[in-house]
Amino acid sequence: MCRRWLLTVTVLLLCGALPVSAQDADAGAGTDHQDRSTLQRGGWFVSGYSSAFGFAAWVNADSADGEADSSAQGLSLAIAGGYFVADHLAVGPEVSIGFTRLVDPGDSVRTEVELALGLQGAYFLELPDWRWVPLGRLAVAYERTSVRDDAEVKDRIENGFSISPKLGVLYFFTNRLTGGAEAVYRFTRKTTDSGDTTVLSHAAGLAIGVTLFFP
Repeated sequence: MCRRWLLTVTVLLLCGALPVSAQDADAGAGTDHQDRSTLQRGGWFVSGYSSAFGFAAWVNADSADGEADSSAQGLSLAIAGGYFVADHLAVGPEVSIGFTRLVDPGDSVRTEVELALGLQGAYFLELPDWRWVPLGRLAVAYERTSVRDDAEVKDRIENGFSISPKLGVLYFFTNRLTGGAEAVYRFTRKTTDSGDTTVLSHAAGLAIGVTLFFP
């Protein structure tokens, strides 16, 4: 009798534990999903990236041949913010400052210090149960550049705009803190302050940085 009673109680406990275990599993899955709740509508983020441009070319659109390839080395620091207007989709401002040194075929050295203010949009591709999150971004900015050229007597100012698509990936160390890397391409069209010269430039490089998310 005692054995039957113990067996009955054991079976009942096991049967009762099954739905509890299932609920715990569901809750755990929900918790994993909540780890990326900061990518949902209403959240926001702040990021800081340092970019290194190992390739660049610039074109004087008003020159006789229209071409002037250059080798370049450049660094920039960008700070961006974003608000999630929809799940995984964010828009916000971006500010950057950069330094570029270009050498043209005639060995003339051109040094640029750039300040850019613009808007950026970002889409984050959330993958279940994975800490890596691919993303794509597009930034459009107004740029003001101070230029020093060995071939010219004095410095000059160039104003224009840039378009920069970026593809990268983030790694979530915690719910809110990520580290990431991006491949960056940037097209810039600028005009000198005198208005007599238009300069087009293309640059590609790699950026690394950190992002903080807030629900």
